[in-house]
Amino acid sequence: MSTTTTALPTLNFPSGIPGFPGRHEFMLEGLDPLGALFDLHCPDDPSVRLLLVPPGVFFPDYLPELDQPSIDLLGLVDGDEAQILVVLTTGATAAQATANLLAPIVVNIRTGAAAQVILSGSGLPIRAPIAR
Repeated sequence: MSTTTTALPTLNFPSGIPGFPGRHEFMLEGLDPLGALFDLHCPDDPSVRLLLVPPGVFFPDYLPELDQPSIDLLGLVDGDEAQILVVLTTGATAAQATANLLAPIVVNIRTGAAAQVILSGSGLPIRAPIAR
């Protein structure tokens, strides 16, 4: 799986994203020239947006294992096709920012298919403090 980012402009989430029912098409836009921060938003509803980051920025050892149903859903033929991004949540201060390591966004960089994959049984946190 790739931890460097190859951004595709339009992503299709066949199963949607938990918490955003009925939303399947999203735009992925880089927010910095180094490719370390991304905005994932729904073109049909500007209020639906997530802040994403490649996990290696804050968690260099993070390499989740995808289950076979997720691999099949995304049509992944090769591990290098899988781009992993994690959802950031900001707090009132920078010290309160966390990353969701339990449910990364996985993108097939060849097709643009994407899913938020829940890594059941992994023991990974949903709110991992951002390493400084």
